[in-house]
Amino acid sequence: MEIKKEDIMHLAKLSMLNLSDEEIEYLAYVVYKEQGSVEGAKIEASLIANLYESYRGNSYRDEGIQGYVEGTGWFDSSSKPDSVSDYEAVPNFEAYKNVVSDVLVDGNRYLTNDIDEHYTLNSINYAKGTILRMYQVVMF
Repeated sequence: MEIKKEDIMHLAKLSMLNLSDEEIEYLAYVVYKEQGSVEGAKIEASLIANLYESYRGNSYRDEGIQGYVEGTGWFDSSSKPDSVSDYEAVPNFEAYKNVVSDVLVDGNRYLTNDIDEHYTLNSINYAKGTILRMYQVVMF
């Protein structure tokens, strides 16, 4: 499913970051590894921006957004490149770099700035199960 800007009611135009080519490549690799598709990368890059710009990014302001991604533990360590040669293994890497530039440099977000989490069906089911168990303990 292709995400088009005109299909998103609340596409946010937020702050624009000044990123080096090396930072764009690093972040392009991260969004590729986290999502695996160019369309998913748009959401992931928007999430990275939202997290960085929220209070969670406060202690990383001097290190920048790449420092935030490297240091927070929020993103899977396997999502981070070991060397520049990792980039060569990414199919259509240029498209991921374009996503990062569009979202982080040009400020075109695919999430509103209040969204700073994403959940899988497994995490939702886990939460429902935990709530049910807590309810059973309280009631019985």
